[in-house]
Amino acid sequence: MRYLKAGVVIAGMALLLTMGGALLWNFAPRQNFQGLPTSAHASVAGHVPGSLGRERHMMLLEATRQFKERGVNVSQEIADGTQLAPVTFLNGKLERQGAKWRVRSTNGQAADIYEIS
Repeated sequence: MRYLKAGVVIAGMALLLTMGGALLWNFAPRQNFQGLPTSAHASVAGHVPGSLGRERHMMLLEATRQFKERGVNVSQEIADGTQLAPVTFLNGKLERQGAKWRVRSTNGQAADIYEIS
């Protein structure tokens, strides 16, 4: 019985160390020893490279660029690149691309998005 208890304690410690290492690897406030980015906000300005938020933001920026190229009703903020295109234009573009999300509102370069089914 004593060996069983010792084995359970050793297995539990190994599990805790593994889980702690995984959490530290993914959510540390700075890059890991391989130089890969983590999910912590402290080390990355904007979006984490390769994240879904970054991909969506880039899609919105591309749609805004296309809106500016049209030259119709382009405000000074959109022309300067400090504001995204109108919500109706962005949602139309996303619908044509087959995206499963839409924009609810924008505030400068930030967009409030929601998922659709």
